[in-house]
Amino acid sequence: MPGRLAGIPKADLHLHAEAGPRLQRLLAESKGESPYDWQDWATRLRRDTAPGIARLEKLATLLISPEEEADPDNFRARIVAVLEEEVNFGAIYAEVRFGRETVLRPDFISLFREAESEVRREHPGFFAEPLATSLLQDDPEQVDKLLQGCLRAAAQGLAGVDLIPIPYDREADWSDAYRWTEKLSDAGLGLTIHAAEFSVANLEAALKAPGVKRLGHAVFAATDQKLLDLVVASGVGVEVCLSSNLILGAVETIDHHPITRSIEAEIPISINTDDPMHFQTNIGREYEIAHTLGLDEDTLREITRSAIRHSFTSSSRRDQLLKSIG
Repeated sequence: MPGRLAGIPKADLHLHAEAGPRLQRLLAESKGESPYDWQDWATRLRRDTAPGIARLEKLATLLISPEEEADPDNFRARIVAVLEEEVNFGAIYAEVRFGRETVLRPDFISLFREAESEVRREHPGFFAEPLATSLLQDDPEQVDKLLQGCLRAAAQGLAGVDLIPIPYDREADWSDAYRWTEKLSDAGLGLTIHAAEFSVANLEAALKAPGVKRLGHAVFAATDQKLLDLVVASGVGVEVCLSSNLILGAVETIDHHPITRSIEAEIPISINTDDPMHFQTNIGREYEIAHTLGLDEDTLREITRSAIRHSFTSSSRRDQLLKSIG
């Protein structure tokens, strides 16, 4: 990364924990073995799989056993690995998203804080927050179970919830979702929703959700002026994930990415990694890609400020982070 960009503080708001890939690499390294080759995986994905949902579904590959994932030492170690990687590439703040039933773990938040504290001993200016990801799908009992877990975890320090409507590239049924988003927001949890990554589906519905503060991806908002205007009027932040959008096929080429149009429309955006192991990227590289698309250093620094303002951390941490950016 060019030296100039290395000095720009960065914030990563859309960062999945990637449990299987992270732990598989850690376990392989501990045994002196080679970790899974995700660069080759990404190459084959773009060559062999149609863009869109078909590629997205390939992210769910589990490389470890449930027992390996459940082990507290393994859980803490992979969080440390995520956070150290963020710091090493210039992040001062990161929000890490945990899927499946992680939010139901009684030690979830305590282990996250232990990992954060370990990294902060060497990098006291860095902060991180845990988020839970939940699918809004046709199994209301499972959704209820996970979201009840989110409400319990809110009292322990869960910062926010990432909701993914199912179906994802078509309009989902939001009749029950609004009831839950209201409860989550009332509990003090930040709310972000995946929407409009591969089509305009679910964008308008997501913007109507009580308490929504950010949208994940929202690539297709820029294809329709009415939708773009709705996003602008809502004041929500948009989590831009450049490499992810290219590799999964949300955009045909990186030059077609609507990031500059979003900025011109004065939408508050952040630059993020999404699944950095899958896509072989890091937060420094994402800022570098944005720079090649015409975003100068002042703009990139302001994007970090915007990300912190739209973060789900505490007001005291937010103020400290904004002061550190200068």
